[in-house]
Amino acid sequence: MNVGLTARTEANYAKLSVSDLEDFAGALSDEVKSDGLREKWEIWLHIIKFFLGNAWVNEHIKLPAHLPLFHGQRFFGMDFTSDETRELKTMRVFDLAEILINLQMVEGFEFTVQRLKQGKAQQIESTYAELQIAKSPF
Repeated sequence: MNVGLTARTEANYAKLSVSDLEDFAGALSDEVKSDGLREKWEIWLHIIKFFLGNAWVNEHIKLPAHLPLFHGQRFFGMDFTSDETRELKTMRVFDLAEILINLQMVEGFEFTVQRLKQGKAQQIESTYAELQIAKSPF
């Protein structure tokens, strides 16, 4: 099955490299580094901020999920109402970061990122689903 995504050959947009991530991780405070989960969380947010921006992260991840965003709830918004819900939301954030870093070299990636940046609740969830399919090996 081909979803129309092919490896990128041109370098016409910013990419996040492993060395960029290593530099970011190295600059984290000792307090953050001493807590492995917090360190990972900060790295995941850094990846997402790189592609989608700080304002997007603040609005769609850091604000609680129960606060309304146009229609419905925030798909990535943190929710601590139960352990299961918290873990689900955390895994979505991790997965989004992983998808963004791994698919950045795929043709058409910037268009998908642009749809995420537009921030419409239903569009975010459906675009995330597209990215899930795109990351699957065929």
